Order: sequence, then structure tokens, then C-alpha cells
Amino acid sequence: MQKKRKWRRLPGFRSGTRWKLVTASLVYTLVLIGIITAVFSGGPSNNTGENLSEEDASTETEAADEVTALKNCSDFEDDQQLYDYWTENEFSSENDPSSLDANNDGVPCAVLSEGMSHEFTAYEKEQTGEASEADIPSYTLHKGKNTTYDNGVYLNYYVIPDVEPTSIDETDIDTISDEVIMNVKDKEEFNLLTISFVDAEEAMEYGGYIYGKTDYFPHGEINAAEDYETGDYSDHEISTVYGSINNAGLPKQEENYPTEKQLEMYFYWAGPAYEQSSDSENSPVETTADKFDVPKEKVEQAIQKASHR
Repeated sequence: MQKKRKWRRLPGFRSGTRWKLVTASLVYTLVLIGIITAVFSGGPSNNTGENLSEEDASTETEAADEVTALKNCSDFEDDQQLYDYWTENEFSSENDPSSLDANNDGVPCAVLSEGMSHEFTAYEKEQTGEASEADIPSYTLHKGKNTTYDNGVYLNYYVIPDVEPTSIDETDIDTISDEVIMNVKDKEEFNLLTISFVDAEEAMEYGGYIYGKTDYFPHGEINAAEDYETGDYSDHEISTVYGSINNAGLPKQEENYPTEKQLEMYFYWAGPAYEQSSDSENSPVETTADKFDVPKEKVEQAIQKASHR
């Protein structure tokens, strides 16, 4: 009696029928490939573990950041501490995890930060892009003479916008003032700061402010500065006057603005002509008229127009 081989006992091979043998071979081959793939791929459980680990780590990091960021207005001693916290974390009305900025205007804890609202507003513009460099008129900043009294320091700065005089408006003055105040505070300490907006370097010496003037004083009052240490801006406020020292209001009308030659005559009359007239019998107007070879009436018209520009 012939002994059957072991593989003949497997289902599909018992009958010896050809089509059954082929079908069984294919089935067993596919099963074998599946087992080998599962063994050498490391199994689905390992991948799941790796994904969970990454997710857990990410969750822990986010939770740690959230604990560090979340604050209440009562957690800050003063507006400077609030400002440092707000700027160091690069918060804004669009990024306020603690919901300190209730009305989304970029000024957190409105009551506490009232004295530094302009600083917060300027920083908000930087963070949100509301005032890009293209939106801020280019200008030249000149430092005037400092005034020192007792233990206080009074700084004077002059801004000359690099645009047509009649194009400056109140928004430009506010934006530039905010920027200058922040930059000056980073460089030096003071009690009082005045920023005068002028249209020429000569105007820094003759005629005072032309477009406007911004004061940065404690409570907006010059006399209050003596009660504060130099560099203490906790109660400083911005106070701005729009227009020239002799002509309130902006913008000025182009047809009423003095020409370049009229300004030259005015600045000569206000400075060198007065010095020269003291050594001669001519008045400053006559000296100016001789300098520019024009009638005295032309000089007087230039003085009148430039004085009220």
C-alpha cells in the first residue's frame, strides 16, 4: 500500500483534482504573504504608540504655554508691568489668550493702562500691520536743546516731514508722535518731552511749531513733572495741538501757504536781518528787501503769510 505525502492531507489537495490543487495553492500563498508582511512591518500597534506619544508631547507643550500666558488684570502692579508683559509676549487684539483686551482695540486692561494707551496703540499698529512703514510719512528727526531743572530733564525734539507741507494731517502727527515717543524712551530717560512739527530746519529756531506740537507730560501737565523720578512714565499722557503757533487747525490750504522764496525771506528777516539791523540804520524789513532785491511790501507780505502758515 502506497503512503500518502503529508501535503496531500491539506484541504484542496486531498482529491488530487487539478483545478482544486491550483486554487488551494493560490489561497495558501496569499495567506503566507500576509503573515510575513505583518511580522516584518512591526505591526500596527507600534505606529499607534508613536502617534500618541507625539500628540501627548504637543498637548503638554500647549498646556505649559497656556499656563504661562494666562493672566488677569489684577495680576499687574502698574501699567508698565502690563506693557512689558504684553510686548514681550507679542500680544495684540488678534493674539490675546488671556482676553485682557475686552473691546479688541489693542489696549488691554483699559483702566490700568489708561496712562499708556498711546504706547499700547502704537504697539498694536506694529503687531497688526495697521500702520506699515508705507503708511507713516517719512520724516527727519532733530534733537533740540535739553533743559535740566532740579533733578528733572526736559527734552525737545523736532520733526520735519519729507512731504508737501499741505499734505500733513492729524493722523500723520499722531502716528509719528507715537513712534518718536517710543524711540526716545528706549534711548534716554526724561521727565518731560515735547515734539514740535516744523517745515524747515530754520523753523526750529525761528517761529516755533508749524504743523502741530505733542507734549508727553505726567497727567498732561508740565508742573506735575517735579513729583516724578526721571524715567518714571507711569502717569504720562500725550497732549497734542494741531496747527501752527499762530494758526490753529489742519490742513492748511495750498493757496494760502507761503512760497519757498517767501519762506526764505521770512527766515532771513527773523534771524540775520535783525542782527544786521542793530549795526545799521535799516530796519530788518529793509535789510531783507535789500538782500532779496524786492520792495519792502513784498517782504511784509511774506512775513504775514509765513507767520500764519
